[in-house]
Amino acid sequence: MAVEVPGRSRKVKGHVTVRLRMRTMKVRLVNGKAVARFRDLGPRDYRVTVDYHGKGPISPAQVVSAVRVRGTVGGDAADRERRVEHRR
Repeated sequence: MAVEVPGRSRKVKGHVTVRLRMRTMKVRLVNGKAVARFRDLGPRDYRVTVDYHGKGPISPAQVVSAVRVRGTVGGDAADRERRVEHRR
C-alpha cells in the first residue's frame, strides 16, 4: 500500500507507522511517499491506520481508511502478495 503526504510532499521527511489488524510497520518517507507491503492477506476489507509523527514545521497526523484486498498477484502460495485497492 502506498502512502503519500499531500501538499509539500517533497519536503516531508521522517517515518510513518502503518497498522493493519495486528501488524505494524514503520516505513521511511522518500519524497513524501512511503510503501508498506503486508504479505499473506486474505481477500477481504481491512481497516488501516497511518500515523505521521511530525518533523520540523510539519505537524503530526493520523489517517484511518479502508482497503479491499482482492486476488493473488504472482508468486507461489508461500510468497503471495495481494492486490490492494484503496477505498474512501
